[in-house]
Amino acid sequence: MIRNIVLDSEEKIREISLPINPHEIGTEELKSFCVDLLDTLQSFKYGVAISAIQIGIPKRIFLIQRSDKDGKRESPKYFINPVIESTSEKLVKYYEACLSVNYAQTFGEVVRKYWIRISYLDENGNSHTEKYDGLYARIILHEIDHLEGKLFTDIVDSSTVKDLKEYLEYIKKR
Repeated sequence: MIRNIVLDSEEKIREISLPINPHEIGTEELKSFCVDLLDTLQSFKYGVAISAIQIGIPKRIFLIQRSDKDGKRESPKYFINPVIESTSEKLVKYYEACLSVNYAQTFGEVVRKYWIRISYLDENGNSHTEKYDGLYARIILHEIDHLEGKLFTDIVDSSTVKDLKEYLEYIKKR
């Protein structure tokens, strides 16, 4: 079921998300919630990730579903109770947007770590510790910020903020 997105103007988006109890994993309630997260994400053309707080549930879970060059969506990947184990010293600046900020119609450059190593559970309760870099690391860090009640607009370089039309024109010139 597609749920409403909690916007940056709503206090709810600033709540710190609580861990999911391991006993909840595998329940029909959590499976149904994962479907709602996915349905809601897929209702947006440009969305690649969504956290539970973005649909009003302060739980430590998010999912990523990127698209390939032909627009075909990859399999969804769920991250439950993620913990950052280590990060690179290297920082990179790149544009981000957010479903909770003008429904992903506002972009701006954000500095983030180039790679991260995180531990998390998947939707089946399997434990993982993995290293991600580049755009995937950026997406994960963006979503973990949501779990902590933070938005990309808290750390954006305000001189780089663009609306969708301006951003698309900008990337065509690059």
